Parts: sequence; structure tokens; C-alpha cells
Amino acid sequence: MCDHVIMCRVTAICHTTLFYFTHTRTISRGLAANLNVTAKPRYHGSVTQLIQQTKRCLNEFCLRVLVQTLVISRLDYCNSVLVGLPDCVLKPLSSVLHSAARLIKGVGPRDHITPILRQLHWLPIRARIRFKISLLMYQIFAGLAPIYISDLVTSCSAIPAKQRLRSASKGNLETKRSSKTVGSRAFSLAGPHEWNKLPDRVRQSETISEFKSRLKTHLFAEYYD
Repeated sequence: MCDHVIMCRVTAICHTTLFYFTHTRTISRGLAANLNVTAKPRYHGSVTQLIQQTKRCLNEFCLRVLVQTLVISRLDYCNSVLVGLPDCVLKPLSSVLHSAARLIKGVGPRDHITPILRQLHWLPIRARIRFKISLLMYQIFAGLAPIYISDLVTSCSAIPAKQRLRSASKGNLETKRSSKTVGSRAFSLAGPHEWNKLPDRVRQSETISEFKSRLKTHLFAEYYD
């Protein structure tokens, strides 16, 4: 039996087994950033256990695809709402990411995780959040985002008092300030702040795929080099 068929069957089994878990544990729990952080590790713990049981039937390529499909994709889902949260809150998600990396490479919990993440070319949790925010900002800059999102940010070149500033010629966005920590996590504040930090080579990408590639290279170097 080929690897593709095995991987599809294992994925189907995992999805079926986890159906009741995801629906009975997450319904009627409210929507909050902290809940999002604390609920995901419980789901991913069950997924990891199921994958661990089928690990001997898969090679590393199939195992990696399975983990990325069932674990990593859910870590990245709507993770832009987690921007600005402290490390202590993001720690459960980091633990899930580290467990998934160790599962693929077959290393123990005492092994240093950074070389493993580098080898898999995975960004840490905070970098993944920044990646999502920056991608949304590029969609706004390229005119691909919905109006209700685009209206949340303002270009410096569109403000008469800032049109002659260097920030306007560089394509920067107006950055606002908030006296409260929660307010600084709003997309209208966090988005422009993240966009203005990106180098020109990343921001001037002509396509989304090119932007993603350059952005990941930039963040990878920032966090690992």
C-alpha cells in the first residue's frame, strides 16, 4: 500500500475519532483569547496520542504531512487574535508545537527544541502570529482585503500633515497608541505597527506567494539567527 493511501486512511480515522471530542468539549464555551489558547492543547494532546499510535506505519514525510494537517493547521487558525499576549499565555501553544516537532523527529522531551524547529523550518508561535498579521496587512496594501478590514488602517501618505515625511514615501501606515494593554492588541494598532517594522524588500513583494516566502525568511532569520 502506498504512502499516500496510508496517510489518507490514518487522517480519516483521526478525524472520525476526534469528532465527538471537538464537538462535546468546545460547544457552549464562549469566545475569548484565553479560551482559545487553553482549549487547543487539549484537542492537540488527543491528536498527538492518536498519531503516536500510528507512527510505526508511516515514514517521516507522511508523518509530517499528518501532523501539519491535524495539528499545525489548527495552531495557525485565527491565531491573529492572539497578537500581543504574553509568553505565559502562549506557552500551552508552544508546548503543542514542540511536542509535534519531537513526534516527527522521534526525539525525547529533554532534547533541545530549537535545532529541531530549524530543521523542520517551523516558526515559533509568536512568529506565526506575526506572520498572520503581516499577511493581512499585505492583503490590505495590495487591495485584496475586505473593506471592513481596510478601513481600520490609514496610510501616512493619505494624511496631509504627514505627506512630506519619510514614513509616507516608504509606504508606512499610521500607528496609533493606546493607554491600555488590551487596546494595543486591536488590529487597527497592532497591524500597522507590525507592517512598519517589515523591511522594504518584504513589503514590496509583487505576489502573495512571494510575500509569504520573503516574510518567512525574514522571521526565520530574526528568531533563529
